[in-house]
Amino acid sequence: MNIQTAFPSKYLKVADLAGNRPIVAIDHVALEEVGDDAPKPVCYFIGKEKGLVLNRINAMTIEEIAGSYETDHWRGVKIMLKEDRTLYQGRRVPCIRIDRPESRAVPSRARLAAPPPPPPPVEEEPPDMVDADDIPFMWLLPFIAPLAALGMLWS
Repeated sequence: MNIQTAFPSKYLKVADLAGNRPIVAIDHVALEEVGDDAPKPVCYFIGKEKGLVLNRINAMTIEEIAGSYETDHWRGVKIMLKEDRTLYQGRRVPCIRIDRPESRAVPSRARLAAPPPPPPPVEEEPPDMVDADDIPFMWLLPFIAPLAALGMLWS
C-alpha cells in the first residue's frame, strides 16, 4: 500500500497521478481556503472530483496555454498534469506541474538524432596557369631582365 494514498484529500496530490500524465479539461477556478492560509485559486476539471490548488507557476502556465488572464475564459482548455520536483523549505519534493497537451508525445529517435553533417564545401577549380601568350610583350622579358639586373633600364 502506498502511504500517500492512505490519507484522502479534497485536492489533487502527486500520488493521485500514479505516474500518469493525464490530459484534463478545465471546468472552473474557485477561490478556496486551503489549510490555514489565505484563499487560493483551485482549478477543477470536467468529469473529475478533485481540484488542483494552483501556485503561481501553474496559474501562469494555464494563462499562457489559455491565452487569457481571466479564469472565466479557461473553461474547456485542455492541459496536461505531470509529476515534477520543486524546492520547498530547502528540500526537493514532488509536485504537480502543468504543461501543454501536445508536449505529451515522446520525441522519436529520428528527432533526437544529431542533425546530418553539412555537405562538404564545393572546391573551386584553380584558375588555369597563366600562359606566356596571355601576357602582352612577354617576348621582351628575356631581353629586359638582364638589363634590369644591371640597372641599365632606370637611371
